[in-house]
Amino acid sequence: MNWRIESLKIENFKFFKEEFIFSPQGKNVLLYGENGSGKSSIYWSLFTIIQSVLKQPTLDDARKYFDANNSQHLRNRYSTPVEDSRLLMIFKDFDSNATRDCEDSFANANATSSALKDFMQKAFMASDFINYKFLSSLFEKRNSVDNEVFEIFNREIFPILSVMGGFTDLDGVFRNSVSFKEWWDYILSLPATLERNEKNKSTFKQKNARYIAFQEMIGKFNHAVKTLLQEIEIKTNNTLHDVYDFEIDVVLDYKPCQFNLRTSPRHYDGEVHIPQIILKAQLTSPNIPNNNREILHPRSFFNEAKLTCMGIALRLAISDTKTNWVDSIKMLVLDDILISLDMGNRIKIIEEILKHSDRFQTFIFTHDRAFFHLVLNEIKKSNKISSWKALNLYEDPLSNKPYPQPLLKEYNLIDPFEEAKRHYSHCDFAACLNSLRRYCERKLIEILPSHLSLEIGSTGETKYKMLGALITSFSGAFCQRFGLVNPCPNLELYKDRLLNPFSHDNISSPIYRNEVKALMQELDILNGIQKYTIDDVKRFNSREYKLAHPSLSGTIIEFNMLENFERIKFGGQFYFSNSKIQITNTSIATLNGEMLLYDLYSSVTDSITSPPRLSELIEIKLWHKTLDECWH
Repeated sequence: MNWRIESLKIENFKFFKEEFIFSPQGKNVLLYGENGSGKSSIYWSLFTIIQSVLKQPTLDDARKYFDANNSQHLRNRYSTPVEDSRLLMIFKDFDSNATRDCEDSFANANATSSALKDFMQKAFMASDFINYKFLSSLFEKRNSVDNEVFEIFNREIFPILSVMGGFTDLDGVFRNSVSFKEWWDYILSLPATLERNEKNKSTFKQKNARYIAFQEMIGKFNHAVKTLLQEIEIKTNNTLHDVYDFEIDVVLDYKPCQFNLRTSPRHYDGEVHIPQIILKAQLTSPNIPNNNREILHPRSFFNEAKLTCMGIALRLAISDTKTNWVDSIKMLVLDDILISLDMGNRIKIIEEILKHSDRFQTFIFTHDRAFFHLVLNEIKKSNKISSWKALNLYEDPLSNKPYPQPLLKEYNLIDPFEEAKRHYSHCDFAACLNSLRRYCERKLIEILPSHLSLEIGSTGETKYKMLGALITSFSGAFCQRFGLVNPCPNLELYKDRLLNPFSHDNISSPIYRNEVKALMQELDILNGIQKYTIDDVKRFNSREYKLAHPSLSGTIIEFNMLENFERIKFGGQFYFSNSKIQITNTSIATLNGEMLLYDLYSSVTDSITSPPRLSELIEIKLWHKTLDECWH
């Protein structure tokens, strides 16, 4: 079986007032959505309908998301109380073409048939929803208390992890295919069923068989949870070591559940003591003394990027721990989880996620266009294009409705440059030029920073520049930013002569063919430029860099970036952006305040015999003040 989501219909729910159809058609989905376009509403729609199986249709809690009279409803704010609000998901088995549908609404707040309920239960337990809020919550505790995460696990993790082998309840009934959350809820319900002493109703009959069985069950629960956490720990740390090359271990220290503890020689408290999961870290570098390796509060020690990597590694390890149901859908839904990561770690995580997309129908949502294109590139490199759909979601600027309207566009995953080559080989030069224009725009938007690719329109909207303005930004400010001699000096000429529609009189002439060929060669050069964002100052404003070179031995030059720090790779060489910097520490008295990176280079080259290129001079390492070590 190969169950996947065919479509999701959203009506009068969160951002979407009118009927909106999200149609993956069984594929993985990469979605770029600008802020306020409804991206997160799709995420919560998927989550709401998948977890609806946990609700009971007779309870208000099951209908509250669709009830106009409930203060917790998620109905569209422009809706009237009489308008229906609902979610309808269509599942399809792409092996047999069989379909199933599940509605979540005020009238149908749960799967109705037992078969559908079983299907949705397995779908919920086999799927994972990860957003930045969850990752951040793992490390949010103050330094004055332990970084305790049992409640987070109980809320987010235990409902989707099955108890291997099930358990037998106190009535002798074997319970199979249950989650750790169900088991824990059952344990919490049991003290009310235990027999109490007749004279002292506040105490239990401890020799009673049911009481003894309850204590034994708590012991089994503790053992099962500890075993589970050990498995998650091992998988998490393997990823941290093998994928990210971190010398860090995540530690899940389990403090067991206890019941009815003795408070005095003759008195017991009669309470279930909730277990604890203390999330810690441990440094594994052999250079660090054993007594200084434990990190009790990771947030106070590691930067945000490090914490995000640890959180994602932990979450994906949990996904790998799940029961692999064959008769239901398995989803992995990610919403803006990489907002705090540098480029190198983004690529590593994307590679890990793409591995999971072989087992999970994967949805990646982002508001970061650069990240969108980065994932696209990694999908292409992994030869998985055929299993993915790329979408762009906007708020429709031309809508005349009194409420926001979504505009969903499918992004063509076929490389327009490769498309152009095929058209050229078939002598379809008009189609070839159309593809080349799309490629040229796409490539320039990809490599240009936002302040060089975007502009404010006449009505105040932010939009991408026209092709001519993009070419001007590339040949001028972009090349200057990287100290690069313009490698594509004829783009402006080709834009006017070929890329602008209807700019040539005779498209059948041999001269025209040769011009198209020359343009393709020029764009092939452009295609060879790869840009990497090393540091984004909006997200990493506390990093320090150092200028390092053997000839500068003993010289201290440390600085912060005041604007994004980027590099490009072209012709086998690296070129760094001439970003504005702030000197923070230096042994050279003449260096102080703000300056450009290239000016810093110029100021020290006189002290270097055989001055190297900037790309050879700068050793790109992030200096972490707390750890007193450098980070790649």
